[in-house]
Amino acid sequence: MTEIQKADPTARKKALFIIIIGGSVGALFLFLCSIYKVDIYNWLDNNLEFLLDHSSYVLFVLFILFSPLIIFSVYFYKFSLRIINDERMPPDNYPVVRDTKVFTGSQALSRARLLQLFSLLLIIIAIVVPAFIVHVFNTIFSSI
Repeated sequence: MTEIQKADPTARKKALFIIIIGGSVGALFLFLCSIYKVDIYNWLDNNLEFLLDHSSYVLFVLFILFSPLIIFSVYFYKFSLRIINDERMPPDNYPVVRDTKVFTGSQALSRARLLQLFSLLLIIIAIVVPAFIVHVFNTIFSSI
């Protein structure tokens, strides 16, 4: 018979709070960008030479925008290490938001390795994509 870990109501409330706050901040960001789209385009057009000369500033801003990926990647990696140490997923004393089937042994280890691979891919994306955007930005606009 498979073991089922019962949901923690406190963890459920915390997860819901984080989702609501994160969604609200993201929606507000998109809303403000849509309102000030013309102003942003005008600012970019007026400061194109500066941005081309100082592409490191653009790269820094892009790394800040991609920093949540790095944070999630570190979290997933630490979580996978905890799974490997306990040989159990979810790890012992780890709160879950819904009733969850517990995996042990090789099943837990394979899921932990998958999480490690996922965290590695997130780190690669968080580093390569901003650098690629700056490279394309410099390539396209340096000829103008």
